[in-house]
Amino acid sequence: EPVYVDASKSKDKLSSFYPLPVAEGARHGTWSTHGYNNAGAYAIKRFSSLKRHIELSGNLHVHVWPSHGWEGAIWEKLTALLYQWDASNLEQSVEAIRESLVEFLKTHLTVDAITSSMGARGFVLAVDLIYKSQDKALLARLRNVLLATPDQRVPEFEQRYLPAARAFQFHTTILVSKQDLAMKGSEWWNGDRRVGSTSKGIYVSRHPRIQTVDISDVDDSTNGHAGMFEARAVQTAIREWLVEQKPIGRRYKHSEHRHPNGRYWRLER
Repeated sequence: EPVYVDASKSKDKLSSFYPLPVAEGARHGTWSTHGYNNAGAYAIKRFSSLKRHIELSGNLHVHVWPSHGWEGAIWEKLTALLYQWDASNLEQSVEAIRESLVEFLKTHLTVDAITSSMGARGFVLAVDLIYKSQDKALLARLRNVLLATPDQRVPEFEQRYLPAARAFQFHTTILVSKQDLAMKGSEWWNGDRRVGSTSKGIYVSRHPRIQTVDISDVDDSTNGHAGMFEARAVQTAIREWLVEQKPIGRRYKHSEHRHPNGRYWRLER
């Protein structure tokens, strides 16, 4: 099945990309977008690999926003310097993300969303824009949302995401990891608590359809920030949710833990 990539509003130079599907009423699809320091071609490769590993059915749409990703060890050391650059680009890309998501919702009966890091924030802001627009009813087609290590302030997340989540009752899973050096760096840089970090306490929403899963015990990814793409145990858990449609209490090696706001889950070895 094809991978659809929207590069129309991206500064990334891609060797090739495909237009969005135009047929109305496609049964199901998955919309996705990447985090910071991810060149377009690299993001497409990662999401395409994830699709194969967890055996996603239907169309996969990768929205590419202009992140300044670089390859090579010398550039990896400069990641922090590129962070603010990407943050500015994301702010300017929110409207394009909204347009991309609206078009995908229009052409599919049900939609899952898989988002990562800074791109998860772009998705949240786009959902808020849709909720406040004439396209609001399209959010009823949103079935499941995966926010992997979302790089977003907690107050902004609750103000911009919870109204739509409550109104349309789609399920949301937030993945966090204690090994996540990128989230610790983001908190240091921004000076506030992030939804995808655990260093200032794990974030747990009071909304019953927003679940937080701590993947620290199985996260062997680079810098603890790519468990969704690199840790097989995490991919198995995502498959149980998105493909097999298992409720969180029946997923393999998910243990329940109490929190003042309710409960969260831990993925164990």
